[in-house]
Amino acid sequence: MAHALGVLPVLSEPGVARTVSQLLPHGHALFLGNSMPIRDMDMYAQPRTHDAPPAQLGSSSSVAQQQRQQRQRARRGDGAPLRTAANRGASGIDGVLSTAAGFAEGLARPTTLVVGDLSFLHDSNGLNMLRGGEARAPLTVVLVNNNGGGIFSFLPIARAVAAEQFEPLWGTPQNADFSNLCRAHGLPYQRVTALPALGAALDAAWGLNRHSVIEVVTERSSNVRWHRWVQRRVARAVQAHHHAAAQAQAGAEEGGGPHLEVVGVAWRRFALPLTRALTTTATSAAPPSPNSQLPQPPLQQQQQARHGLLVELTFADAGGRRYRGHGEVAPLPSLHAESLDQCEAQLQLAADALRGVRLPLHARLLGGRLRAALLERSALCGLAADLAPSVRAGLEAAALDGLAQRYSDSGGGKGAGGGGGSLLAPHQLSRAPVHVCGLVSEADEGAAVERAVRLVGAPGGPGALKIKVARR
Repeated sequence: MAHALGVLPVLSEPGVARTVSQLLPHGHALFLGNSMPIRDMDMYAQPRTHDAPPAQLGSSSSVAQQQRQQRQRARRGDGAPLRTAANRGASGIDGVLSTAAGFAEGLARPTTLVVGDLSFLHDSNGLNMLRGGEARAPLTVVLVNNNGGGIFSFLPIARAVAAEQFEPLWGTPQNADFSNLCRAHGLPYQRVTALPALGAALDAAWGLNRHSVIEVVTERSSNVRWHRWVQRRVARAVQAHHHAAAQAQAGAEEGGGPHLEVVGVAWRRFALPLTRALTTTATSAAPPSPNSQLPQPPLQQQQQARHGLLVELTFADAGGRRYRGHGEVAPLPSLHAESLDQCEAQLQLAADALRGVRLPLHARLLGGRLRAALLERSALCGLAADLAPSVRAGLEAAALDGLAQRYSDSGGGKGAGGGGGSLLAPHQLSRAPVHVCGLVSEADEGAAVERAVRLVGAPGGPGALKIKVARR
């Protein structure tokens, strides 16, 4: 990815996302606009390392650049982890500028907003919040201006209608003068048309310690082409790497090449009590197997608890060290065709077939698609495709967890996954109520958001929470 973006000959929106993520000073926060900015940051960002910020994309090392990086390291702030936020999710463009200003104010931390031109214009009144804000945490706005709605060029509609229809209805160019808009609100403004200038503009804006806007001008007409150019180069590199790893593995198979062998498969049922009933109903789920001898909990009890199977795969490497990987098989009533009984019957079949299977270490390169590397190498062979989706997901998650334990092992003792007790021990599962599938009512929205903020900010708390609010 770094190489593909580094040799890209033009200022591209993937390059903007990459550069901002690399150069963002420590202690700063990041707010992402909807539509393309949040997607580009998700796909192309590479956070800077703590010790050696990488060189700016598209430019060679220079004394000025080294001095800029030294100033950036001096501005790292309190060393707190990067706080990232967005409005709603991937879609919707209203109120982004105002929300980002409130985000910076609430954190009391310098914040950078990456936003598209349409989102910026939809909330241009939000610039009023940035006037005379020298005493507040500064908001640096990186305005990616491709003169319209760039995301629609990625959709089939762009090829289905003529350009004279697409442009006014989907492209919606605005041809706005952002320099005059910023001047009217007394905001410092910079305009960038080449990638080598972006790093200098960011450094200057962050050094102001006040609100400012950087307009980055890109070409919407070529945006799709450059996205796909980068993706093709990355795909070819990954495929070549995987092919080389697979060839090396195939040549080493007879001599016991790098792999983990499945030496144990175990599972047990769990029932986590819920504070509220599931939003799905058990009445429409597939009936249990007629041959099942396992007791079925009453319907009301099913709806007041989350039932599933905790799966544990035990692996051994060539040196005898053991690693445990864990996954969850928990079909939801009415959403999955398979019942929990059917899943357990399939696990029993898979357990007998999986013992002795060698999982090559290069399987970690498959991005989670482990069916060929794990299930189809077993005695299941062609029947692997017939396993229920929730069963496949649980087994593949356990395999990935086992690989992760192997790669986090420091090389001594029993392996990272083998030093502790099995998670299948009953005392390892919490019996406390779990807040899950909770659709928050509009009346409870304030309390839910307040609690979520406390949870995310707490030591050892989750990195992100998603809240859905039901409104009439």
